[in-house]
Amino acid sequence: MSRITDTLWCALAACSVVGCVGGNTVAAPSGGHTTEIPTGSLAYSTPKQIRYGFTLQNTTARVLDKTSFRAYAPVRQTSTQLVRKISASHPYKMTTDALGNQIMHFEFENLPPHGTKVITVTVDLSMATAAAPMSVGEASMFLQPERYIEADDPQIVSLANTVRRGHTVDSAQRAYEWVATNLKADTYIPDDRGARYALTQRHGDCTEYAYLFTALARANGIPTRVMGGYVFEGNAIVKAPDYHNWAEFYSDGAWHVADPLKRNFVQHTSDYVAMRLISTKVKNALGNSHRFSYSSEDLRVSMN
Repeated sequence: MSRITDTLWCALAACSVVGCVGGNTVAAPSGGHTTEIPTGSLAYSTPKQIRYGFTLQNTTARVLDKTSFRAYAPVRQTSTQLVRKISASHPYKMTTDALGNQIMHFEFENLPPHGTKVITVTVDLSMATAAAPMSVGEASMFLQPERYIEADDPQIVSLANTVRRGHTVDSAQRAYEWVATNLKADTYIPDDRGARYALTQRHGDCTEYAYLFTALARANGIPTRVMGGYVFEGNAIVKAPDYHNWAEFYSDGAWHVADPLKRNFVQHTSDYVAMRLISTKVKNALGNSHRFSYSSEDLRVSMN
């Protein structure tokens, strides 16, 4: 992997500043089936569309009254993506959590016995081919240890010291290379195990790769966060098995992709669609789910 030069980072930092994501936000209801975001920036020059859907089924022989369903929509704005338009097959309301995650709320007055509802969501985005400058937000949140990101663990601190270099990008790249080289990839693991587990056991799925890189970077004083979403070229209809975790680190006024499992460091940024910023310091609006939640045990829900 060739070293990213200081000239590149200076050029990125010199671009015009765009709006930020993060901090506390207020709930914003959508106007019917479609939400359009009029703001934009020349930095986001690559159009992209993501489509996904869910099937809700009443498993009983009675009518289900006032059922509700919630699902994440793509993060409104990051250094690599800007949501332009969200369309859905059913009316919804939108809220935003303290991290800037968008949650779509669907409500149904009644669902007939053994009946189904199919929800489809289409999102038009503009992607940046290089990370666009934006605020770090609440930097301390992305520097501190937390559950699964044990940046103060002695073994992690010791390793972080060995990969530290003079420039933020160099330190981040060394941490990325260590994780990419020294961990063995597992297939999907339902339960999160964390950075300490990944370091001591030397294996994990994409989540553990992202957690360990994030912990190493934070231990070296680099604001870093874990992301969840999908990675694909062009446009795509995504399904549950496509879900992926990676990390972003903050340097020279922008958030940059670091994905040790997929062997991608600050490149192919327009392939990454962020559905969620992940932190155990902020309550997950969907409980323990990465994608959706629903109100009744009598519902069966699947991602199409």
